[in-house]
This record gives sequence, C-alpha cells and structure tokens, in this order.
Amino acid sequence: MTITQNCSVIAHRPQVFAAVERDAITASNGVAPVLALDFTTRDWRVAGRDVSAPLLGARLDQSLFLGAAKGLVLEPERTNLVYPSAVASSGWGTNGSTTTQPASGMAFAGLDGCVITSGGVSWGRAFSNMFTLTAGADYTVSTWIAAGTSGRARLELYGAGVDLIVEGTIGALAATYQSGGTISNLSQEQIGGLWRVSFQVTATSTVSNVTFGVGPSSITAGQTVIAYAAQVENGQNATDYIQTTTAQHMRPADTPHLPLGMWFAPDKGGCILELATLHGEHSDILAFKDGSGTVVAQLSCDGSGSLSLNTSTHPATVSYNAPHQLALSWQAGTMSLALDGGMPSDTTIDLSDAATLHIGSAHARVSALYLYDRALSL
Repeated sequence: MTITQNCSVIAHRPQVFAAVERDAITASNGVAPVLALDFTTRDWRVAGRDVSAPLLGARLDQSLFLGAAKGLVLEPERTNLVYPSAVASSGWGTNGSTTTQPASGMAFAGLDGCVITSGGVSWGRAFSNMFTLTAGADYTVSTWIAAGTSGRARLELYGAGVDLIVEGTIGALAATYQSGGTISNLSQEQIGGLWRVSFQVTATSTVSNVTFGVGPSSITAGQTVIAYAAQVENGQNATDYIQTTTAQHMRPADTPHLPLGMWFAPDKGGCILELATLHGEHSDILAFKDGSGTVVAQLSCDGSGSLSLNTSTHPATVSYNAPHQLALSWQAGTMSLALDGGMPSDTTIDLSDAATLHIGSAHARVSALYLYDRALSL
C-alpha cells in the first residue's frame, strides 16, 4: 500500500506552540520563549517540552482564606501564635457562661467550625491558649467567621495590661475598645459564605499572657456566632492560614528556585514575571544567583512601592494589591527593567555567573514566568 502526502504543505506548516508559549510570545511582542510557566493553569514548558514541577520548593495553591486565584504562592516567614488554630471545643476555653459545639454540616476548607453560644453577657467568648505580644511590634489578627443567630461577633485580645476589642454586626465590625495597645487596618472580606476579618494590633508594653477570643457579642442567652479559625502573626499584612494544633507553628518563607540549564543565555536574554498581586512590604521579588548562592542580580521592592535592580532604583512604582508585569532584558553587561510596559531603566549587571533563578521571598502571587534567549525590546 502506498501512502502519499503533499510534502510542500508539510514543509511549510507553521510551528505549533502550547498555550503558555503563545501567551509568552504575546507578552514579549513576538519573541518565542525558552521557558514558559503558567502557574494559574499549571501549564509548564522548557525548551518546547512539557515539564512537571519545574521550580524547586514551589507552593502552588489557591487561597480559600484570602480569596485569591490559583498561582505560585510567595509569602514571608510567619508564625501563628494561636493554638489550636481551628476554633473548637477541644483546646479552646470559654468564659461568661459561653458554650461551644461543632457546627455540624457547615465545614469550610477542611475546618468543621464551632458554634459559640452566648450565656447572657456580651463579652462572653471562646478563647485560645496564651501567647506573647512584644511592645511596639506589629501583629496581624485574622479570623474566619460566619453569622449565627446573633448576626454579630466580638473579637478580643485580652491579657493583663492589654484589652483590644473589635465587635458589632458581622460585615460592619469596628474597633470599640483599645487599652494597652492600638487597632488599625481593619478589613472584612466575604469569602464563600463566611467572612475573613483581619486587623493589625500593636501593644504598648510586652504582655506574655494574651489570649484571642471570639463570641456572639449578645446579651441574649442562646444567641450564636460560628467561628472556624484564628491567626495572630507577626507582621503588618495578613498571610495564608497557618495551621496549628498543640503549639505555635512557623511557616518558612517561600523561596522557589530553578537551576538554569544549557538553554539559558547569560550574554543576552530576557525575563518576564507576571504578578497577580503584591502586598505592601519590602520584598525580594526575583534574583539570579551564582553556584555558591551569591546574588548576581536582584529585583526588589520597598514598602513604598519603589523597585530596585541591585542598587539602582527604578523611576516607576508598583501599586500594591494589583497585577503587574515586570520585564527584564540584558545584553553586553547591561540589564534593563520595565514595569507594565513603561519606560525601561538600565543598570550595569553581568549574568555570566548566573546558575539559578530564585523567586521571592516576596509577599505575592505569581501567575506566569517567561525566560528568553535573546534580549527583549522593552
């Protein structure tokens, strides 16, 4: 049997790119990438081939607690002081004749939830084990709650020398009492039928016997609120939920990295990083390091949003909690940085010793990363 084909058609068939590669070509105005990683769809290509888990130490997740889309999670080192983090009858105490019981049939993200019932006083609550607040240090409090029969909640950090209270109608909570410290940056976000409430606290003096409590904020016995989890962490911005059981727990900083292969071009090339969001604090966003771990090129951002490439400050600034495109291009010992397609800024950088590409430890979510073996037109 003879099979014939039109060889001229085959010879002139256009190259077929994967979706993530087509996105990279669009992002770079027509340049094909050697590495294209889409963390939202988990579509990863290196040198035109599908790969699995190309970044070492990557945490690919969807934050049900922060309501963020899927992506590469980048978060700083944080410790949850509350334990156990899941609000429950076991491990949590009560006062004010408050009672607790499981919230049957109302599970959220693997947490059963706990119904907290008023015993007839508005300050009655369930409370965690004790922890320490250091004088002058910033802490972020986060809790995940749903409206019970009271429609209200009372959140309180209490200890000898400190009493900080947020309470009211769920969705419209307010700081109502501040003794021995301050409450700031209160936010309330509805996520999947419940609320994530977070706020920053700063204690005036060091207090070693603080508890976190949550209650229905009702003087009517039998009124309820539903609580799922609680987190008190060092730092000014809320991060993803850190689970604890019988002790405080530290989550290490996210620092995924990629060994650079034969396809990497240190003498001329480009890199595009698509950020889904970046939170407001000093961040090391991206770095090229040599074989010994020494930084060759570092892209970072300070707390005011100013970008720096090594010691050179970029004239543009990022907007926090918003998507951004960061583009790098290098050749002949010079690296250029552009933000969201704006005017590039140049600095002297030689990537000849670059061995690995590191992302983080920013507080951000990355949607895509592209690398090129030629300089980009920024």
